[in-house]
Amino acid sequence: MNSIESAAIANSSSTRLSDWVGKAFIIAYKESTQLLEDALIAERIQCEILRQEHQEEQKDYSPSYLCMLNHRRAWEKATTQSKPTLIVEADFVPVLGFGKCPLPFIPSNRMWELLGYIPVLPKSIALLVRVMQKNFLPQW
Repeated sequence: MNSIESAAIANSSSTRLSDWVGKAFIIAYKESTQLLEDALIAERIQCEILRQEHQEEQKDYSPSYLCMLNHRRAWEKATTQSKPTLIVEADFVPVLGFGKCPLPFIPSNRMWELLGYIPVLPKSIALLVRVMQKNFLPQW
């Protein structure tokens, strides 16, 4: 997406999810994701499947830890996106008309700018979370 497209979306009055989400990352193990992919694509949301990559040094890791690593990878990839990112698991079931659902935030709300979300050049929600963690949550 170029800056003209970003500005057009940011300045539009649309609050539909499909107009703002750049990509959905579907976190999966071995299960089929075809129905979910089809549903999201029908709602005009691009998809990318993230399956855990088997690595020799991780052969003794528990399945739950490997799952957590896959989630981490999704969030890392989300920070490189130019638009907000949707991260779901393979068993996510979107409602009919999911892409027409309203955004969980108000694009014109200046609070998002203060937290690292700049409407002219939308960032990933993951980046927003990182900014919030750094500035507002206690450091452990």
